[in-house]
Amino acid sequence: MAAAGPKELGKAVLACNGLAQLELPLSNWRLNDYDEIAPAFNAAMGNDFAEIIFQPTLRFVRQALGQPRKIKHLDIACGTGVLLLKLAKAMVTESTGIDLSEGQIRQARLGAVSAGVRATFRVGDIVTAPFPERCDLVTCNMDALNHIHDLRDWEKVFRKVRGCLRDGGLFLFDV
Repeated sequence: MAAAGPKELGKAVLACNGLAQLELPLSNWRLNDYDEIAPAFNAAMGNDFAEIIFQPTLRFVRQALGQPRKIKHLDIACGTGVLLLKLAKAMVTESTGIDLSEGQIRQARLGAVSAGVRATFRVGDIVTAPFPERCDLVTCNMDALNHIHDLRDWEKVFRKVRGCLRDGGLFLFDV
């Protein structure tokens, strides 16, 4: 009996109504490897997801924080920054986004320019990257926390978030 060769894993195809498409061999895929798919990811998922969660998020933030003149917002694992940008346009914010993927951050910066929003985007691992101080709001959406596989790292992130929030600040996340 002949030995079987390597198993073909197929390809992941990310597409959005024909606007953007990318085929990526699954054998090349690594966890947190969004650099190559950032433009297609943004077109296929980012804007749609942000649109779905934006209004409920905005209502909740305004209810929890009141109507402050200006808020300081940190979006960890921000991806292409679409939620951060929507919140920045709806509220006067000092906004910072941090993501592990250079490609996602590149898309976020392009989105900020396109939207006319001033925001800071940095490449960094949310477990180890420094966070700004005295934030009113920290967000982490699109199940991004699920990319953290070690419970000790979850604890580090939650402690860092607590440390960067001002008294009465808010951490909104999903899993």
